[in-house]
Amino acid sequence: MADRLGADPVAGVTDPAHSAVARLVRAAALPAVKQWTPVRGGANNRVFCGLAGPTRVLLKIYFCGEGDHRDRLRGENFFYGLAKKAGVRSLPEALGWDPDHRLGLFSFIEGRKLQADQVTAEHVRCAGRFIVRVNEVLDPENCPADSPIASEACFCLHQHLDLVQARLDRLRGLPARDRLDREASSWIANELTPAWHQVRQEALARAAEGGLDPRTPVPPGQRWISPSDFGFHNALLENGGNLKFFDFEYAGWDDPAKLVCDFFCQLAVPVPFTYWREFLGVLQKARGWNSLVEKRAKILLSVYRIKWCCIALNDFLAPEAARRNFSAGGAGDRRSAQLVKAQGCLRETELTQGAKT
Repeated sequence: MADRLGADPVAGVTDPAHSAVARLVRAAALPAVKQWTPVRGGANNRVFCGLAGPTRVLLKIYFCGEGDHRDRLRGENFFYGLAKKAGVRSLPEALGWDPDHRLGLFSFIEGRKLQADQVTAEHVRCAGRFIVRVNEVLDPENCPADSPIASEACFCLHQHLDLVQARLDRLRGLPARDRLDREASSWIANELTPAWHQVRQEALARAAEGGLDPRTPVPPGQRWISPSDFGFHNALLENGGNLKFFDFEYAGWDDPAKLVCDFFCQLAVPVPFTYWREFLGVLQKARGWNSLVEKRAKILLSVYRIKWCCIALNDFLAPEAARRNFSAGGAGDRRSAQLVKAQGCLRETELTQGAKT
C-alpha cells in the first residue's frame, strides 16, 4: 500500500486533462493518452476510457466532497492488494495509483453488463468464489493495523438496525423544494416509515426467537473483508464467458451477513432469491465460516430491503446528489426514476417480509 494513502488529497482534479493524469500514465510505462472518453453509469466517481498506444485503459477520479470524506481510493487499493495476494484474476488490473490527486488507472475490460434475467446459478457461484478467495488470505484475528473498515460496517444486529434508522431519519428531513420533493416526503412518511417500523420489530422478534442478543458483537474471527456494494451491477461478462468484478471503493472489514443481504437486495441487477442456497453454499466452504452468518442474514433480509429503498432516494439528499452530479458531469435530475425504484423495492419487501429464505 502506498505510504501516503492516508494523506489529504490535493483538491481540484476533476478531469483527465490535469497533468497528474499524464504522470500516472507515464508511471505505468504506457504511451500518452491523446483523448479520454467519459464512461457513464457510475454514481460516485468520474470514469474515463483512453487509448494508450494499442492499450485501452480506464481512469477513475475518486469523489471527495463536503459531508462525504471517505477515502475511496484507499478502500479500493486495499482490496486490490488482497486480490493480488490471493491470485484472483476476476477483476481489472490495477496499473497505478495517485492518492494525492485521487486517481486510479486500470486495465479496460471488454464485456457487457448482465441483465437481471440473465443471471445464472454459475454466475452466483462465481461471485461467491470471488469473495471466498479474497478472504482466504487474511486472518481476521491478526489483520494489518491499517486495514479499513467497510463503508457503513456493522458488527452487531443493533448496528444494522441503527444504520437503516439513520438513513430514514435523513430522508425524513428532506426540504420541500418542488413537487418531486413533496411527493417523496409524503411517500416516506406514509409508506416507507410504517413499513420500517414493522420490519424492525419483526427483526428483533426473530432475533429473540433465535437466541441472538442484538447488542452482542460479531467476534473478529467471524468478520470478513467485504467489497461492499457487491453485485452484478459492478460486474462485466467478457466475450469468453468470464465474469470480472469492479468498484471496491467501499471495501473493508464487515459482518458477512451484511454482504449477503446487500448482494440480494441491490437494485440495478437484482439477484433472484432462488439462488440463495447457491451463494451461501459457496460461502460456507470458506475458512472461518460460521453458521450464525446465515442466521443473521435471514433476520436482516427485510431490514436491508428497507435500506435499499433509502439508497434509491439518495438523489433527494444534497451531499449524495452532489456526488452523483460529480460522477455524471452534471447530466440531469434522476429523482423521479429513483422514487419509482424505491417504491418497487418496498413492494418487494412487503412480498418477502417474514418469508423463510
